[in-house]
Amino acid sequence: MPVEFAIEASKPLGYISSQAMHMLTPIISLLLDADSWKHLAAYLEHRRAPDFFLERIATMRLFFDRHGRLPEEGELDKWLCQENMGKEKGRE
Repeated sequence: MPVEFAIEASKPLGYISSQAMHMLTPIISLLLDADSWKHLAAYLEHRRAPDFFLERIATMRLFFDRHGRLPEEGELDKWLCQENMGKEKGRE
């Protein structure tokens, strides 16, 4: 998928991108929510961020395949916990 490809391709630029976002914060804050922008910039500083995004996309795709809709806020984590609990019970 194009999103996964873009995330994989941007892995080496994560830290540099986050620094550019920090630099552009005063300008962007005129158009967007500055707190969300700063939060994303801080998150991109971490090496594991692209992998987390890829895992989250895969989980959302699995949820969509099973339910035919996107999850509501907070629903994805609850569903994921239930799925993991079901797998653990199956092992016993």
